[in-house]
Amino acid sequence: MHTLLGYGSFLVDGAWMTIRMVVPSALLACIVALAAGIARTSPLRVVRILPTAYIEIFRGTPCYAQLFWVFFVLPFFGFSIDPITAAVFVFGSNIGSYGSEVVRGAILSVPYGQREAAIALNYLRTTHWFCVSRRVTRCYRFWLSLWATFFSRHFSPGERAQ
Repeated sequence: MHTLLGYGSFLVDGAWMTIRMVVPSALLACIVALAAGIARTSPLRVVRILPTAYIEIFRGTPCYAQLFWVFFVLPFFGFSIDPITAAVFVFGSNIGSYGSEVVRGAILSVPYGQREAAIALNYLRTTHWFCVSRRVTRCYRFWLSLWATFFSRHFSPGERAQ
């Protein structure tokens, strides 16, 4: 126990750094996931192209490769980024790409009958948002699972994932 007390300041600094990275990453991921998930359900192909490319890029490459690219390669193009900002951007964008599929799945799980009922009740302007809000609020379990996986992969002190 005495040896643990000698490392107390390091543990507090590490916990503070984790909080400084997780909270902004979570906010960015939520915003990006909602925007990309909703855009992926658009009937217009032009609207679906950008989020689809974003999701394929960020889900198809390892997070550490993205970190390397953002922190070391972007300065060659004139974009110098602080290490914490780069990590928050990459972690938020990476988990947001996975979260966008959760949002898209929640939107597509709305039964057709609910949409028809909303139209029958003359909720023409709010039909989409009414149906989406009912499903997005129900996908919180998947979000918690996604964040637990993300946190354990990127911020655990043990072995690192690829």
